Amino acid sequence: ISSAGSLQYLFSVPYGVGKTAIDRMTADMGFELKPFGVTCVSLWPSFVRTELATLEANEVQFSKAAGMTTEAFKNSLATAETTEFVGKAVVGLASDPKKIKKTGRIHITEDLATEYGFTDKNVPKWALHFSSYKF
Repeated sequence: ISSAGSLQYLFSVPYGVGKTAIDRMTADMGFELKPFGVTCVSLWPSFVRTELATLEANEVQFSKAAGMTTEAFKNSLATAETTEFVGKAVVGLASDPKKIKKTGRIHITEDLATEYGFTDKNVPKWALHFSSYKF
């Protein structure tokens, strides 16, 4: 699981470097392992309503690290993807008989939802795609 945090500063240097490394490793492993039928993808959810994000919603330091005010962070959390939605993306990819065609690439959860026909509970479709957020 990676994120758009590989494109711009988010939270910390180790966070960004880690996300960038996942994306690079995905591309390289996809190239090397494709001849053996192994699929390697990088999955990019949008903002996800994790337990940590929910617990830290009132913490100024956490929202500041995300580059938001506490109020903006709480508002984003209300329309964030659920962990179940991300899980559905993983299941969709794993179940795809043609998944090898996706190897070595980044896949956005909302794009996979459209392709595989799943939705997130209580989250407006327009709120999910990471491109709806400013970078």
